[in-house]
Amino acid sequence: MVTLSNALTLLRLPAAFIFIVDSVPVRLFALALAIFSDVLDGYFARKNETVSQLGAALDPIMDKFFVFFSLGILVATDYMPIWAMACMLTRDICLICFGIYLTISGGWNELEFKSIIWGKATTVAQFIVLILVVLGVFLPWYVYALFIPLGVMTVIALYRNFKHSRKP
Repeated sequence: MVTLSNALTLLRLPAAFIFIVDSVPVRLFALALAIFSDVLDGYFARKNETVSQLGAALDPIMDKFFVFFSLGILVATDYMPIWAMACMLTRDICLICFGIYLTISGGWNELEFKSIIWGKATTVAQFIVLILVVLGVFLPWYVYALFIPLGVMTVIALYRNFKHSRKP
């Protein structure tokens, strides 16, 4: 479904490739483009009444692609240690575990794709950390460790929503 909101969502793909350039202004531009598209895609989907399951699934996929790609570049170029990246990806590791649970339980057909507050909070925190790292700000270990409870809270909220939706 070609809509303005889905086109904005897909802007995170070229933004990720722009992030490859090892330049603070260029990386900040890539981050701004990713953030801009993330904020506006949902707004236009609701405003234009083009909210769809495709868009609801595509948005977090593009967020994750941009963050994974950017973190990979930062680790590969020694701007960030791999343990920090692992902490920042705790939510996504938890989501993979939840996906395995859905596969085993046969629950994929019953799952409604929608955003939850913990997932949004994690994405915002990831973008803030990416900006700070690109700017060369030193972040203590506990900043990265805060992503662990965010990941756990995300999967708990998903599980509760899923269990609630399965009741007759």
